[in-house]
Amino acid sequence: MLTNVSGDLVLAVDTSAQVAGGALAGASGVIASESRPAAGRQVEELAPLIRDVMSKSGAEFSSIRQVVCAVGPGPYTSLRVGVMTAQAIAAAVGATAHGVCTHDVLASQFDSAHDLITITQARRREPAFSVYMGLDRVTGPEIASLDDIIQKSPTAKAVATIDIGVPPVSPDPSALVEYFLRAQRGEQVRGAGLLPPVPIYLRPADAREPIDLRGKALRAAINQ
Repeated sequence: MLTNVSGDLVLAVDTSAQVAGGALAGASGVIASESRPAAGRQVEELAPLIRDVMSKSGAEFSSIRQVVCAVGPGPYTSLRVGVMTAQAIAAAVGATAHGVCTHDVLASQFDSAHDLITITQARRREPAFSVYMGLDRVTGPEIASLDDIIQKSPTAKAVATIDIGVPPVSPDPSALVEYFLRAQRGEQVRGAGLLPPVPIYLRPADAREPIDLRGKALRAAINQ
């Protein structure tokens, strides 16, 4: 265990894919990081994982000044777990919360000299993608069929969190917190940089506001 960790710390949280991830960083870089499989179990896995990251670092929650979370696109429920946890921790310790597009985190894990297509699972198991040329995100995030995605940039390297015929990869929580540190310093990063800590949903929610049939009938009767 590291001890005497002090100063302004950054906590990174990610449940935007099939894993739960967390990382802690200070001015000198990443202090502790952990990622574990959590498909369908992000609620159960994330809090213990964050406790483990804090325990490994020897840091106190009161030292956290910034919280950054991956905001998708990703599965609706698991994505909300990470975003809401980040918001709750930030509110509890008086930190500032930030978001980063999951596609930007994935792209940052690979050589920026290569054009990339990043693919994640969005709502209803639909594939969401972005296309990167160098440091620029030139397309996306959008939803499309896998055939249409590949046609967007057939020579680009595909990086996916889902099985599309290439080995799936996971967003690295260390990459997330390092992305945040670079963006905060004003350095060039892939994609959009820092965002509000709000999930990126590419489809409207299935739930709808309930219709007040009794109120509707009453208004109709009054207006007759």
